[in-house]
Amino acid sequence: MNTFSIRIFIFNILVKQPSSITVYFIFLLDILERIIVRELTCLRYELVDEFRLNWIITIILNIIAGVIFIIGFYGFFYLYLQYSNDAFGEKLFANSDLWILYAAVLLQVVLHEYSHGIGYRLNGGQVKYGIKWLCPYCMEKSGLYYSTKSFILTLVLPLITGAIAGLLVVFLFPQFLYYVVICMLTNISGAAGDVMMLIFVIQKTKNGEFIKDELYGFSVHRMIALE
Repeated sequence: MNTFSIRIFIFNILVKQPSSITVYFIFLLDILERIIVRELTCLRYELVDEFRLNWIITIILNIIAGVIFIIGFYGFFYLYLQYSNDAFGEKLFANSDLWILYAAVLLQVVLHEYSHGIGYRLNGGQVKYGIKWLCPYCMEKSGLYYSTKSFILTLVLPLITGAIAGLLVVFLFPQFLYYVVICMLTNISGAAGDVMMLIFVIQKTKNGEFIKDELYGFSVHRMIALE
């Protein structure tokens, strides 16, 4: 609701009151508006730090993601075989069903980036999707400054949506357990960069700083008053 709408609202409430009282209320509202505008125009964002993502860091993250995936893959199915004699390998890698695995992994990657976009949009942002250094990404392009909590939510949202989607698929289609496990491992390992950024944000935002998404990564700002 903008200032003009507030004026109309107050006017409608006070329409049955003496006109002098209505004038006083609108006059007080004008004063309040000027105070708010003055305070806002006396504030600006000051750069505190930056997180820059380059091709070297991208390679390191991909290696970490691969290690996480391999450990998770063998760890899960090793434990699974302790309690089941199911020939999971034959079912998972059957030539006739490989397309299901490929499609599921691709869908998981899309869901991961789209979940970041949902986090941005929930805070009024506009998003752009693309591929850089052979890695898909989602970027906020409107230049908004996000609170620390909002940005952290955007970072972890793919893990939340991926887990919910995986559990839902297993509940409805138990025969797809193997594919869901692969997809969830892909989602978790693919979040290595998100976890690195999350750690950076937690370390750099101790006093209510704000985050701005950038093409190279993101920047951390604090709000200061102009002198």
